[in-house]
Amino acid sequence: GAIIVRHAFKGLSRDTVAVASTGTFDALCRNVDLKHICTRLALDLTQTELNFLVSKVDADKQGCFSSTSLFQAFTQLLYAL
Repeated sequence: GAIIVRHAFKGLSRDTVAVASTGTFDALCRNVDLKHICTRLALDLTQTELNFLVSKVDADKQGCFSSTSLFQAFTQLLYAL
């Protein structure tokens, strides 16, 4: 699942962050890119659903989110159902 989410970020990410302790890479995107990323994941979300998702992935209100935070938000939603 995480690979699919990271692939959806391809071409949209504004920055790539390397986390040395885990050896993983993460991409950052702006909140305004979330709709396009979700469309690439075949998710046709309403504006209300997008706003909810933004509140989950950008809790610090920095205007951007990571591929990891998006994957974690999707995982939390899945297990909440």
